[in-house]
Amino acid sequence: MTGKAKPVHLPEYAMGASIPAKPSPSKCIGPMVEQGKWREVRDQCLADVLTACVVALRHLHSQGVIACHPQHSLEVLAEAAGRTAPASSFVRKSFAPWARGQLAASNLRGVVHRAA
Repeated sequence: MTGKAKPVHLPEYAMGASIPAKPSPSKCIGPMVEQGKWREVRDQCLADVLTACVVALRHLHSQGVIACHPQHSLEVLAEAAGRTAPASSFVRKSFAPWARGQLAASNLRGVVHRAA
């Protein structure tokens, strides 16, 4: 995917594709572990998994490997993440609202203007 460019990291790709990603910079994970901030570490790991799931879902759908309604699938993924990790602020504040917005936007017609 990179050609002659350096490969991008998951959070960089996610930012470019407007997918919610890590709630904290990657370099903060070590200090969070050392400080015993396990809720934040768990949220960071959950964000990585969910972001990778979105990338995989989009790729598999675009290649015709799977047939699905991508935006509805995001909503189902967000609901499952919310049930599995109800204490996750990443899921509640970032991922679930984003997934609901993706589903809502998929039902609109014409150009959808979004704030930057």
